[in-house]
Amino acid sequence: MHTLCRYLFAAGASIVLVGCASPQIDTTRLTSTDIVKMTDEMTASFAGDEVIGERTEGSDEWVVSIDRVRNLSEHPIPMRERWATMARLRSRLAQTDFARQRSIVWVLPPDLWRQYDAATYNPGTRRLPTHSLHATFYSDTISSLDMRTDSYLCAFTLTDLATGLVIWEDSFEVKHTKRSDAFN
Repeated sequence: MHTLCRYLFAAGASIVLVGCASPQIDTTRLTSTDIVKMTDEMTASFAGDEVIGERTEGSDEWVVSIDRVRNLSEHPIPMRERWATMARLRSRLAQTDFARQRSIVWVLPPDLWRQYDAATYNPGTRRLPTHSLHATFYSDTISSLDMRTDSYLCAFTLTDLATGLVIWEDSFEVKHTKRSDAFN
């Protein structure tokens, strides 16, 4: 069984993810504030990783593509919201000296490059990824007559495409609980 699944079952929580909508009053949905906190924490985790931390400007260049954002939650999360979350993470890591100091280049998957930057899209100039960053959203809802709890987990994995080895992985978890009087 996958390590993440063992973690979820061991914790006794099923994780539910809902669209990354703006904060709402009296809701247990994942909010934009949660997304900001998640990307901030995952940026710090990625930057603080031992293997990544040992890299220098002289290291062999890593070309990282975020090419898969899966939603395995009970609720629909539009693709635009999934990719917006990953774009924030990518931009926080790419728009600092960190990427240059660690010899890491971030690239968009070809379909997203074509969609968001059609003016510069040229398949012949695409740099081939050496690493892939994936994200998967999970969720669970527990409800009773007097309470509802939604738990959310987003798991990240950075994989070396040449070896298939996982270089870095981490996850972000958040839980929202509301009593039934909040729904009335």
